[in-house]
Amino acid sequence: MSLTFYYRLLLASPRRVALALLTEAPAFARRAPLPLQLLCAALFPLLFVISALLFTLRPAWCPDLAILHTSSARIDEAALQGGLTRFVHALCFQQLFVLANFFAEPKKNHLHWSKTYWRKVLSGFGAFVPPQIGRYDCAKQSIAWERELAPNDVVIKAEIGSLGKGDCFLEFGQDFRTRQELEQKLSDHMKQQPADVLKQHSMLLLERVLPDEDLGVHNFEIISGRARDGSIFVAHVALYHGTSHVSSHQCKSCYLVDPLTQKVQGPEQWALRPATWPVDPAMLGRHLPQLREACELAVKMHAWILAQGGSKGAAMPFIGWDCMLKKDGGFVWFEGNPCNLRLARFMCSSWASLKAFRSLHGDLS
Repeated sequence: MSLTFYYRLLLASPRRVALALLTEAPAFARRAPLPLQLLCAALFPLLFVISALLFTLRPAWCPDLAILHTSSARIDEAALQGGLTRFVHALCFQQLFVLANFFAEPKKNHLHWSKTYWRKVLSGFGAFVPPQIGRYDCAKQSIAWERELAPNDVVIKAEIGSLGKGDCFLEFGQDFRTRQELEQKLSDHMKQQPADVLKQHSMLLLERVLPDEDLGVHNFEIISGRARDGSIFVAHVALYHGTSHVSSHQCKSCYLVDPLTQKVQGPEQWALRPATWPVDPAMLGRHLPQLREACELAVKMHAWILAQGGSKGAAMPFIGWDCMLKKDGGFVWFEGNPCNLRLARFMCSSWASLKAFRSLHGDLS
């Protein structure tokens, strides 16, 4: 399905597809003659086969694919030990990711990866966001405090980034009690981080917000999209659930939620391996009435962002919103995200979803 969609796009707008594929390529490749760019675009799926084969033989040969393969899909590696299974999954993932990357953000904008930007957007619409108590300057290796330290756990998040890279969770009373103890813990944490995290301008210090007691730690992933007629719609809702950790990045289950009925439909289908999602029977059919309000807010915020134009991010046809039900029954909103990885999970998961995607969004909207 993904190959059919890819070559349909290539035939409809070869230059645009070629440019989209070469976005991350070296400068000499972007300056190559158009015929050569088009040839590369036509042969690009062959690279999927080669890299998937290398990944199957030895994942260490493809470190970037290995990170995305496990982090974005939350796939249990034990379920992918078979060579054929690993190869097929890696092949499908790459094809879907390239297609999603083509639609998610035609013009890349680093602003869209900034948590500060998203916190401002969310706060501007009255959404509750985790209170920020300070900001760690990576260059100065110091914290600029913004409020008094309360007896709450603290979550450290990279100001720009994704997939939880650089995250740190500190428990009040066990890891720290004073500002000085927190600063020392954070300093020790940063010394263990890879170079790409250390290059961050800053890290955000946020108070941990407790989740709904019944659901526990979870995350609603709401994807809003712009239809070909300019209207904004909710394209997809997933619920990550089932972890004893403080982060939803560790959730082992993912469910598809109907935004119209607010009911859990079943386990999320992802790249031909739905069996790798553990399923809690009690979650199936569960009604989540608060979801309607969250979806409506996501649509309003997306429309506002598109209306800004310019550097504010008009070129965001899809946005992935992260939110969680709080202990008091309201929502806490974490951020918005470009949908490169998130679109890949459902846009070509079946002929029906592909047909619906093309019907609402179009091939080249």
